[in-house]
Amino acid sequence: MMPIGAFNRELLKTGEILVLTKTIEKLFSKRQIGDYDFQRCLDALTAKEDLEEAKKKVEEMIENGQDD
Repeated sequence: MMPIGAFNRELLKTGEILVLTKTIEKLFSKRQIGDYDFQRCLDALTAKEDLEEAKKKVEEMIENGQDD
């Protein structure tokens, strides 16, 4: 798995990749909260919205031929 910093260096060619990177960072941060932060929690609606956002980004990547 490629760390976010390496992903940015290797693949940061368009503004769209920058948006994808921001989305990945946001979702990763929320996952860390959900998995490891016992003082905060994510509600079901937030988790559902994040899942939909992730699905949308994957679909966009596939449509644009960025699934390699």
